[in-house]
Amino acid sequence: MTAASSNAPQRAYWLKKLHEWHWISSAVCLIGMLLFALTGFTLNHAGQIEAKPRVESRDAQLPDDLLEKLQAAQ
Repeated sequence: MTAASSNAPQRAYWLKKLHEWHWISSAVCLIGMLLFALTGFTLNHAGQIEAKPRVESRDAQLPDDLLEKLQAAQ
């Protein structure tokens, strides 16, 4: 058996792993690029995207001990 033929299974294993890593990293990059494109589109065309503001008002009572600490800090 020659040295080249004895390394063939090991070489095939690493080529297979390299191919697997390549498509996985490409898929991750594609997802990142699509998200980047989507955010760029929304930032550059914000006026064309319809949105209605919603305002909520709430009243709350601060506990006395926290109110005293807040007044002491000022």
